[in-house]
Amino acid sequence: MSLKIMSIGFESNLKPTAKLIYVAIADFANDDGECFPSQSKLAEKASVSISTMKYYLRAFENLGIIKTEQLYRNNGSKSSLLYKINIESKNLEKSKVEAAYQECRKSKEQKKSHNVTIPMNGQKKENKNLPKVTIQKSNCDGLESSYINHQSLDEEEVAKYFADFYSYLNSIGVVAKKSKQMHMNRIKANLLKGHKTTMQNFNDFQVARGIKQEKKIKGEK
Repeated sequence: MSLKIMSIGFESNLKPTAKLIYVAIADFANDDGECFPSQSKLAEKASVSISTMKYYLRAFENLGIIKTEQLYRNNGSKSSLLYKINIESKNLEKSKVEAAYQECRKSKEQKKSHNVTIPMNGQKKENKNLPKVTIQKSNCDGLESSYINHQSLDEEEVAKYFADFYSYLNSIGVVAKKSKQMHMNRIKANLLKGHKTTMQNFNDFQVARGIKQEKKIKGEK
């Protein structure tokens, strides 16, 4: 895990989904930005679908944000992909990443478009008179519904409330078991993606905060 690269991701202006994927890669990476997790592991850590993960990885690669290299086993068979994060990239911006992401989706959808008929002789023949049908993938740009709540915070809200919220979590026994920085980054990511338990704790925090402020106004201790 590279806290340095994770911080770059958190400080970027990427959309939450793209940011979570970038941070997930950084969470696996060493300080040189290198790691080789499977795409399913990355998708699980970022709490996104495999298809969304693949589109964003391709977008990151097209922009030079990451580089990939195929690794091979001793017997010559393919192993994992090696990911190398380019921390010097100037393309880690929301507009550039989203444009590249949409281009990757558009390219994939065009390949899946159907525009053929099957004549009696069994040979495929293009029929320009038939309408083109495009297959859309469901949940292509969202988080897994089984894992998230519809409620989440944006980056401005996280920055505004995080210090007090983290203190509240500590007061109810939610504390870092190892690295405090890693734990804080995980909580921030959970707030951005709407993790159910974290958002429930945040709602409880807001209630407790409201009661405290009300008592302060009334002059109670």
